[in-house]
Amino acid sequence: MSGIKCSSPGCTEVLWQEKQGKLQSIQSNALCMNCRQVFYCFKHFIGGWSNRPLLCPQCGQKSWQVSVKAPQLLPPHIHTAIMSHGGKIRSDQAPSAQSSAQSSAQGSAQGLNKHSLNLNLSNPSNPSNPSNPLNPSNPKQTLQNLQQNAKNFLSQYDTYQTGMESYHQNHHMQDSRLSAQNQIPKQWTLISASELGNDAYSIGQGLAIYRDTAEKCTLMDNERVLRTMHVEGYLLDVTQSPRKRKSIVLRQLVERGPTEMLWLNGKDVMGLISNPYDMQEQVFGATFLTDSTFAFFVVRPDQRIELREGRFNKNQIQSRLVGKSYDDVPMSAVDCEKGTMVFLIAYREEGGYLPICRRIADGKDFVMGDYLEEPPICITASKSTNKVAWIDVNGQVFISDQNRSLRVGISDSRLLALSDDGHALAWQNQDDLCVYDAREQRINRWPVGHLLAISWKSDF
Repeated sequence: MSGIKCSSPGCTEVLWQEKQGKLQSIQSNALCMNCRQVFYCFKHFIGGWSNRPLLCPQCGQKSWQVSVKAPQLLPPHIHTAIMSHGGKIRSDQAPSAQSSAQSSAQGSAQGLNKHSLNLNLSNPSNPSNPSNPLNPSNPKQTLQNLQQNAKNFLSQYDTYQTGMESYHQNHHMQDSRLSAQNQIPKQWTLISASELGNDAYSIGQGLAIYRDTAEKCTLMDNERVLRTMHVEGYLLDVTQSPRKRKSIVLRQLVERGPTEMLWLNGKDVMGLISNPYDMQEQVFGATFLTDSTFAFFVVRPDQRIELREGRFNKNQIQSRLVGKSYDDVPMSAVDCEKGTMVFLIAYREEGGYLPICRRIADGKDFVMGDYLEEPPICITASKSTNKVAWIDVNGQVFISDQNRSLRVGISDSRLLALSDDGHALAWQNQDDLCVYDAREQRINRWPVGHLLAISWKSDF
């Protein structure tokens, strides 16, 4: 069947087809309102919006014109998000097909005239030349040009009709949303945006931070203790020693400028942690192993990245190589197995990324799951075991213990934390705290509002 198909790689759904000499929409679909060159079928569009605002792979914008045909329904939270980003929604639902919950959400939207879809059929390979339009009566030519710049934005979902976590049924998981009266287990430490003000931001490892003055900032740690740090610049990463006596920060003094790694004793800067090969080369991704040792990444002169173990020796830093180097390591490591290992994401030479636990003593690597086409946006690990977890680029939450990787949920944030024993995993989605219990194969949710940090209280 010829016509305009979904731009998601591998999808063969025909969305627009020639009828009586004109291109007509034949099923629910979405069109980018900016470039008008990218189309998605209902399944792939809903799958993208359920994780975060869906960006057009052609122009990077997030305003979409959506046509919804019966019997499909647009989930209310996605309906609201589309409208808030300047999108338009056209519904071809029959009145009897409308659910009461859906009708209240759709009533606030302005419907489109059924014949108002104005396709820009100019040659997408030369958008500055509108004098060479495509012929709407030639779907084959239209299809080839519209899809030539589509990128691999969405991965295939096993079961995604509404964009919600319906796949839990396939994994035999229970998913319960609890009321605020059902108390969140005390082991979880939460830091909310409302506590620290609009200038506060998440800085990883259960920490949140805001700047008081140009020379001073305040950190709320995973024990909910406010700690002052006398550090200038924009802080990109912070890690604390187990007893909170020392901390390591990665900062930028100017926007898009070079980064530098500092270590602090208490609230005061004690010195730089520099690259042992070249002071001008980058260091990043520090994580404490014990009160006196930490792991960090070093960019070598040949641009390969290696992991090193650092050790405090009075007021000096000594370091040694741990294991082999990699072409790319996209994010900080996190400690696990009581500081004897770190969890990291490494690029593999044949393509893709691997979740790996590396033993500090001898540098041996243990692969913790299948390779990933794109690096995750967030990783975490349990302190006492080798269980690890990550959130991929599509917002899917995975937990792994080397033997298998299990997808357990969806997140629209970069917040992720594992309990010390690895049996509980927490993240945030749509202002809910979501906690997966591995023993009971159950997800519990609590309404908590916007969070800046989630962590497990190790000494509870």
